[in-house]
Amino acid sequence: MRLLEEIIPVTITIFLLVLVLNLMASCSQSELSATQAQNPVPNITNDGAPLAWGLWDISISSDGIVEVAPMHSAEFSLNVAGILLPPDLGLSVVDISSGPGFTDYTVDVGITHTFTNNTNFTGFDVCGVLIGNGDTTHPADSDLLYGGPGELQLLNADGCTRWMNAPEFGGWDMGFFGYVDETAGTPGFEPDATLNPYKYYCDGLGAGQDVYDYLVANPAQRGIFTEGSTNVRRYIIRDPNASIQFQYAILARWAFSATFPDPPTDIPGDFPPHANAPEAVAISVSGDTSDMWWDGAAGGGNFTAEVSIVNWNAEPDVGVMSDYTLRLGCDSWTAAVNPIMTVETDGANYCNYLVDIPVVPTAAGDVTIWIDVIQAVETYANPFGIQGGADDEPIVACFTFASTIIDESGTPDFWEPPTDHDPRFLFIHHSCGSGFLFTGDMWTMLENAGFEV
Repeated sequence: MRLLEEIIPVTITIFLLVLVLNLMASCSQSELSATQAQNPVPNITNDGAPLAWGLWDISISSDGIVEVAPMHSAEFSLNVAGILLPPDLGLSVVDISSGPGFTDYTVDVGITHTFTNNTNFTGFDVCGVLIGNGDTTHPADSDLLYGGPGELQLLNADGCTRWMNAPEFGGWDMGFFGYVDETAGTPGFEPDATLNPYKYYCDGLGAGQDVYDYLVANPAQRGIFTEGSTNVRRYIIRDPNASIQFQYAILARWAFSATFPDPPTDIPGDFPPHANAPEAVAISVSGDTSDMWWDGAAGGGNFTAEVSIVNWNAEPDVGVMSDYTLRLGCDSWTAAVNPIMTVETDGANYCNYLVDIPVVPTAAGDVTIWIDVIQAVETYANPFGIQGGADDEPIVACFTFASTIIDESGTPDFWEPPTDHDPRFLFIHHSCGSGFLFTGDMWTMLENAGFEV
């Protein structure tokens, strides 16, 4: 327990997952030891599967005191004690501020890849996931529960992921493919959210930098996290309590390089495309010209904006995307909608779409729109066939965007004449005005408004 006025490195004893896979591959090419023969290693059919790099239980008090407990190390049936080195986790509380019914914590979280002598262990699409309680239902999928207003929230999330949540990926049988609640954590605290926010980590990305802008500007880098490097991201965490408690998971992607077991000579070029995540990792929404409205009884209009998606290996077919679909949902709409996936512009790692879809609002005001990127064939099943709660579900990457539904409930149905005019007379020519004055009773209305007609 220490005051976090500067970055405090917290060395966590977790096993680096890519080394476990390294050992698996080595076992397939060399003679097994007696211990390994008793614990046979399954054949890897998809070495690009996401892996839980580590899990921590973290609490921060209102005066900046932090407690960190390692809960989960990357373990498997092999006895690798003494071979694998721990990465480092660093936290720094930058600011604590309170508002009506909430406290905001600004925290810098740094991850250090402690290997310095083997570039085979370069990570891809590393995400630091904030895992907590959440009972708010996603407007387009009732299986997805997240932290909404009055619950633990990450105000500046890069996205939200279903991977490794406690209800669907829990249990010892999941190993490093899921969430494991060990006794080192807070007794009885098992977060119930199935959709959790994350910050994205890669070499060169600054603590507060926009991840979409960086990845689009540096497509050849492929979001790598190289051995020996330290990367820091800033979290703005909101909680209704004066102190916060959450769990923090690091997810990583990796695959064997073309030169394995020799070190790669080209990083990231020697790593196959599936070393990157199959799902979208970042989006950008711009040019919101929506005209959504609600008048108290009915609603209409369109959600109109440019939506651009970073997805490493997706390719449009004749200008139309088929590798994934978009789903837009909002608590203030009657139903989710799916826009046509016609690509406006694209680049090495992104596609841009003009989304212009009719919606049926049910309320007015500032709203949160969920933009979900659903993969066409990828699911949450892991390559070892270990059962989880979301195995048959398509992988979905979830992002949010703030927009507004216009309130038209106070719009008058007819013109209300001013009462502060001077002089108080009005001339209407008979050629076009007599019908209004006499038949339409406009004369009386004008006089009641103070005019001399």
